[in-house]
Amino acid sequence: MVVARYAGLFTSPNGVDWTPRLFWYYLEDVTYGDHLFVAVGANNSIFTSPDGVTWTLRALNLETRLDLTAVTYGDGLFVAVEGSGTILTSP
Repeated sequence: MVVARYAGLFTSPNGVDWTPRLFWYYLEDVTYGDHLFVAVGANNSIFTSPDGVTWTLRALNLETRLDLTAVTYGDGLFVAVEGSGTILTSP
């Protein structure tokens, strides 16, 4: 189980015992698809992980700052959204 919220990202094997994995990132949402976790949040934050333990920050080459609020996976595509209507997609 992986939870992303405000002060970071946490994982748990049982929903009772939690381990912090990422600190100091304001994260809003996390999803899992195609053997990959994806977490999104403020200031163009997008992280990926194959196992929920090791996370990689993915660079967004954008001229504007996005505060991503949600991410999901379906039909072979990750979709992340920002409150003002911006939609990002990635296979």
